[in-house]
Amino acid sequence: MSTRRVQERQPAFQARTLNHVALEVQDLDRSVAFYQRLFGMPIRSTQVVGPRRGVAPGLMIGEGPQFIIFMEPTAFVPTDRLADADVSDRRRINHFCLGIAGFDPDGVVQTLEARDLRAIRNMREGMRNDRIAEIGTTDPDRVFVQIQDQSYCGGSGKLGQLCEAGIEYPERARVPVQPLIAVTSYRGVWLTVTDVSRSVEFYSGLFDVSSRESSDGATLLMVGRDESFLALTGGAEPGISRFSLAVTRFDPDEVMLALATVGLSGRRVTSRDNVPAIEFTDPDGITVLLER
Repeated sequence: MSTRRVQERQPAFQARTLNHVALEVQDLDRSVAFYQRLFGMPIRSTQVVGPRRGVAPGLMIGEGPQFIIFMEPTAFVPTDRLADADVSDRRRINHFCLGIAGFDPDGVVQTLEARDLRAIRNMREGMRNDRIAEIGTTDPDRVFVQIQDQSYCGGSGKLGQLCEAGIEYPERARVPVQPLIAVTSYRGVWLTVTDVSRSVEFYSGLFDVSSRESSDGATLLMVGRDESFLALTGGAEPGISRFSLAVTRFDPDEVMLALATVGLSGRRVTSRDNVPAIEFTDPDGITVLLER
């Protein structure tokens, strides 16, 4: 397989991790209960989001700080437009976040603007009466990419790195039972893009990720040193199509049995480079892969 890296100028940031994905779901309680039952993920943070101050719970993956955050499709719709917003069928992966080394909010904004990229800055209310800077930008297909420190857990503190029971999430949040499937981290996020070469240039030049071709034809952008990746495939309808989680002691038969326990029909597929994986869809039809 060939490896290439964009060389026009030094990458702006050192991407270390796939930090989180944000899911737009129709029923927050249902989705949280589903992921907790299957993966035993504790609620690690709750965020107040949008003009109507909606709640967005975050579930910790493995030992953290990686997490999955859930939000309602109307989270960022202003009150005066709520009646006209038809989101009854909208359920999707809203965005993903890359954790970088040496995160500095002002520096990130200045770097993005110096490269003629849109810098989106939000000051979120933390649970300790503080304000946390959240920064993002959009890729060439207008997919939102959040940029935070590699220690970010969706909580309070200067870097959003403080997540503690009783402070970052309500006392009513139950601690899950033993997981049916134990996961340790993110493995990959799949993006459909309209121009693969253009997207490779964008991500490689901004985040210092190397690219190579997978045996299935996707272009992989390797994030950090833990085999995490962004998988790019060409298509007319850009967006984030799925994500994958790394399973402790991955055994396809055991994973299929665990999914059947919660009424799911898993599908045996391959991830990048013909790696065995199990695919399923969650209650909102969002595609998730489980692999080693």
